Amino acid sequence: MYVLSPFVFREGSAFRILVRVVNRSERPEEKVARVHYASSGDGLTFRMEDEPVIPAGPEADDHDGAEDPTRLHLDGREIVFYSGWNQASKEGRLLRASGSSVHSLVKDGRVLPESDRYRATKEPSVVQRPDDSWRMFFEYAAEEASRIGVADALTIGGPWHLADRDAFEARPGSWDDWHLSPGPVVFEGSDRPLMFYNGGTNVPAWRIGWVEFDPAFENVFARSAQPLVVPPPAGAEDTDISFAASAVMGGEAEIWLYYSVSDRMLMRARIGVGDTAAA
Repeated sequence: MYVLSPFVFREGSAFRILVRVVNRSERPEEKVARVHYASSGDGLTFRMEDEPVIPAGPEADDHDGAEDPTRLHLDGREIVFYSGWNQASKEGRLLRASGSSVHSLVKDGRVLPESDRYRATKEPSVVQRPDDSWRMFFEYAAEEASRIGVADALTIGGPWHLADRDAFEARPGSWDDWHLSPGPVVFEGSDRPLMFYNGGTNVPAWRIGWVEFDPAFENVFARSAQPLVVPPPAGAEDTDISFAASAVMGGEAEIWLYYSVSDRMLMRARIGVGDTAAA
């Protein structure tokens, strides 16, 4: 199986992960993603359960794949945003499942309203703002590039209202001059919350960088000039991709960043809290 999009979270001293799992096949249409659950005592070696907690289908929106989970625990309930894939229509949509535990998730359906501008929505990152409203950053496709859209809601259940501008733009001549996709947020609720994000060229060659926001996630304070994480040299079956999915605090002064390489290997980087400012 291919494994990617590792969403890691902590429960007491234990670590949990929701992860996208894809069967191998020579035919792309036969590769079907599912979301599985795994647990760990050290945050590095996880034991994955056999059965998915979010299977593909039978609903049309995720008939051929349930991908890229983002998990929140709120008011005693598990909420998982994920993207669904329909092979017949070649469309992806941002979806949600919820339940009293990750083993009792029920699919809630579509999250965002229909829009001609925002197509192929996925990879959500969800934060709570100082006024207790919610902001969602998500990847969408436009003009053969990935971009980061924004949606707001008064409650986590929506309705979500699409903003008329992107979170930030690609930078011509830089390592992130074509593709952009949101990643995990750390220091939420502080004066300078930080998002790890994914950027790339149109080759494509994806790297992981960071961006600092104001407390309301409206304006960008700072952004990495160079990528923070670069994939190792690609082998014969590898793609030139590092892609951030989640982050937890490994201690008071260390961030554990979880990401995938080449869409098939899961990795962890340990980042000192001062390292991002020096990057």
